[in-house]
Amino acid sequence: MQVFDELYSQLTQAKVVTLQDITRITEKIMGRRLTTDYVYRKHVHSLQRRGYIHRIRRNLYAVKQPGQTQPTADRFLVASKIRDDYYLGYHTALEFHGTAYSFWNTVYVCVHPRNRFNEFSSLNHTYRPVLVEDIETDVETRSHLGHQVRVCGKERLFVECLDKPGYAGGWEEALKSLQSLPGLDFNHIADLTLKRNKQVLLRKVGWALEKLRDESIYYHHLTDEPLSRFTAHLTPPNMYLQRGTPGELNKKWRLYVPIRVEDATRGIQYEAAIRHPETSREARLPGR
Repeated sequence: MQVFDELYSQLTQAKVVTLQDITRITEKIMGRRLTTDYVYRKHVHSLQRRGYIHRIRRNLYAVKQPGQTQPTADRFLVASKIRDDYYLGYHTALEFHGTAYSFWNTVYVCVHPRNRFNEFSSLNHTYRPVLVEDIETDVETRSHLGHQVRVCGKERLFVECLDKPGYAGGWEEALKSLQSLPGLDFNHIADLTLKRNKQVLLRKVGWALEKLRDESIYYHHLTDEPLSRFTAHLTPPNMYLQRGTPGELNKKWRLYVPIRVEDATRGIQYEAAIRHPETSREARLPGR
């Protein structure tokens, strides 16, 4: 019973654990090597039966905290335990950075194709893989609830949300979320965009940056230099912001933009100041 009590005490600090995590903790408590099969039969099954842990998926568990009637699980911690090599991307990264316009129950976990996993749902969230070739460039390791979580850096996030806006909630949600993303290095955004060598992405990013500069205090420090790097690489023909969706032609960016998307961020500066008053103040400081 002493081992069981100490194990549960340490698990509550971890909050979300794999079977391998539970095995390592049990080994430290008992002072000897153990197999995962032994730990599962001897302890995990008992923890589940008593309601101390909740099975999220195979070999992954949420730990009921003292005072809780049911286990809960932080979605970022769960995502960080699915694969070792990953990053939180798209709308999930917007939520992590605190700029998402809306709350979503879908958690996007970016992994290399060789580490793909099947989408699953648990405790009111759905965990969906997004397959990417590069899981290292501009990926940050951040502290969250006492654990290390890998999340997409802001500049890469800006580019990827515009490249695949469906994962960011669609164009309206993406723009309303990106409008309050502070501290961006616009030349680095240009570097990342040009490296992808996609004509339509050049237009999307250039158009969005210029639009947000006119409408959001977080983009007022954007100069013409990064924008000119985009326009210098534009080639015919005209393209569509949303494939197959008609819109008004933006002649500078050679891009057909649907009216509803163009109008999505009206009043954006006022909304940003209301939703993020502290970062709004920072954005107005000299040199920001």
